[in-house]
Amino acid sequence: MEGVALRWRAATVVLQGLLAMTFLISGISALKCHSSNTVHLMTPNNGNKTSNASPVSGITNCSSAQNVCTDAQLIFSIDKEVLIMSHKGCASKDLVDGTKPINSGDRHFAIQFNQSYCFGDLCNAKTREVPNTPIEDGGTGSNQCYSGFGWGASGNIKETMECSKDYDRCYQGSMNITIALDGGGYSSVPMILRTCQRSSCDVIKSQSFGPINITSESGPCCSGSKCNWKDDGFSFKIIHPTNDGVRSTPNLS
Repeated sequence: MEGVALRWRAATVVLQGLLAMTFLISGISALKCHSSNTVHLMTPNNGNKTSNASPVSGITNCSSAQNVCTDAQLIFSIDKEVLIMSHKGCASKDLVDGTKPINSGDRHFAIQFNQSYCFGDLCNAKTREVPNTPIEDGGTGSNQCYSGFGWGASGNIKETMECSKDYDRCYQGSMNITIALDGGGYSSVPMILRTCQRSSCDVIKSQSFGPINITSESGPCCSGSKCNWKDDGFSFKIIHPTNDGVRSTPNLS
């Protein structure tokens, strides 16, 4: 009996050692990914501005539930100005399920989204190419509007644009961009936007693109060329969530 007990104790010690090695190996082999969030505004006349929207950027250790690295880019164009939102980090994904690019809108209000996944340490290191400023298509309508993006609640938008045919109104509104953070929560970037609009003034309220969300606060449309130059009757409303994971990005001006 004593021999049996000794064998059981020896087996228990071996099992405990194997479990300890398993935990050590799983910790050592945790997937590592590049992690960052950036918001990049490209303007033809005022130069380019970039906001590093991540509190910390660099390399992150993924959780056991995250099996891939990801690289996402959302390009939001208003006429001549381009807003580029980029996210790198960890994700959970079935690699068999491919991701298709998303394209919507027109020259006055266009969105393009691409997201890729890869498996392997730091495999999302490659930087996506920044597109050129959109080609300025000549407007065919008689209406003109102030057009572009502005940081914060009082963006300085001075550019005007000849609107396309059937775009007989001007729009001014606000939006809030949120980008997920690997450590939990998300960073928040408030902006205003002005552009040409159709008579219906049908501005999308909210859209989600992987780790990037855009929430628009409905602003007014007005009739008459360049009528969207002032904020009379326009309330800039950005809702800031109150959980600890939210970080507001400073205005770039």
